[in-house]
Amino acid sequence: MRMSEKYSTPTAYLWGIMTTIWGFFTLEQWVAVVGIVCTIGTFFINVYYRKKEYKLKERQYENTEKNIDGNGW
Repeated sequence: MRMSEKYSTPTAYLWGIMTTIWGFFTLEQWVAVVGIVCTIGTFFINVYYRKKEYKLKERQYENTEKNIDGNGW
């Protein structure tokens, strides 16, 4: 098997699958799918950053408690 055949065959199969999938939906259905995927992605990004913000605020609160008790600086 030549090097070009090694890459051209999987690429041909991939493009065949992609064009089949692309032709399966209408433009309106693709817009709906992309909207749903973007909404789900936004949700998970928000959850990730809310969790980071919560941990940061928790750490700030703990540091403030140490300073008030005199155990800090």
